Amino acid sequence: RARGFRPGWDRRYPRCVADTRKDRTAAGSVPEALLDANSRAQLVARIAGLFMSLGPEAFDQGIHEALQAIGEFSGVDRSYAFRIEGETLSNTHEWCAPGIVPEIENLQDLPASAVPWFFECICRGEVVHVPRVSELPPEAAAEKTEWQRQGIQSLICVPLESAGDVIGFLGLDAVASERVWSERAVELLRSVGGIVVGALSHQRMQQDLLDSRMQLDQAEGSAEMGLWTWDVGTSYVTLSENALRIYDIAPETFEDTLEEVLSVFHPDDVEPSRVATEEALRERRSYELSYRIVRASGETRLIRCHAQTILDETGEPTRVVGLIRDVTAGRLAEEAQKRLTTAIEQVADAVMVTDAEGV
Repeated sequence: RARGFRPGWDRRYPRCVADTRKDRTAAGSVPEALLDANSRAQLVARIAGLFMSLGPEAFDQGIHEALQAIGEFSGVDRSYAFRIEGETLSNTHEWCAPGIVPEIENLQDLPASAVPWFFECICRGEVVHVPRVSELPPEAAAEKTEWQRQGIQSLICVPLESAGDVIGFLGLDAVASERVWSERAVELLRSVGGIVVGALSHQRMQQDLLDSRMQLDQAEGSAEMGLWTWDVGTSYVTLSENALRIYDIAPETFEDTLEEVLSVFHPDDVEPSRVATEEALRERRSYELSYRIVRASGETRLIRCHAQTILDETGEPTRVVGLIRDVTAGRLAEEAQKRLTTAIEQVADAVMVTDAEGV
């Protein structure tokens, strides 16, 4: 079923919607900017640009600024974001117009049972549009009590969805006067919600990478290992201190390019390594490979690499994170053991055991 305004609610309670539409002018005028498509597009572009310019550590700041921008643009009294975890709702961010009492402290770890009708609608991915809280239907009695406690006269909420799951919602409240929400407001809130979800996914990916980097740094300290990352779009490469040492690359001369890293590979191993990496990118998977490097002294070392392809929220590869290990010593020991075994076998074949009579 198409998502949007709840058609079932309109059919079951026509009086509530009809009365609201009849009093539309009295309920408050819609800001001119909200009626203008170009103004809405500029706001969405500004919010998208805001998140693109902020680092992961400034994500909360970006949400606050986005809520303020959409709140002021829409002429509402509150704008907010909620997170849904299981059967619990928490108000994570809130903007209030001057003179409006904040509610964020009162809306932490709210059980779904406190707002069952609303929770069911949001979790189905539906827009919840309430022009008049005072005329909510009987099954929304809990919501009516809670929202009137907050002084809300009208509200609209849109779900935040990621990978098919509802992870929260964005909302706008009218406290000073009633408000009828148009499809333009829904489109605007949905657009901003999409930006927020995208930014949240990016933040989580960055945090996962940071956590992985910390874990691998610890591994580096206890083993002959080095960490590297490769940005697929820019070909920008980063090498940890251990990786630079293994590759025998001077930190002050390293220019962070893929070609510079490949320049230390044995010429016969460059193309096979490229092919293995390209296949892993196409198939969106992790991979392992062994290759030789040639140090400045001319010494050849054997490297073992384990790498993971990192995907963005659309499933496209954005970077590769890898761990390298110098396994030359192990390979040399293995080869020495093989040579020793061969020599022993040859000696054994040449020795004849005889008795005292030479038989």
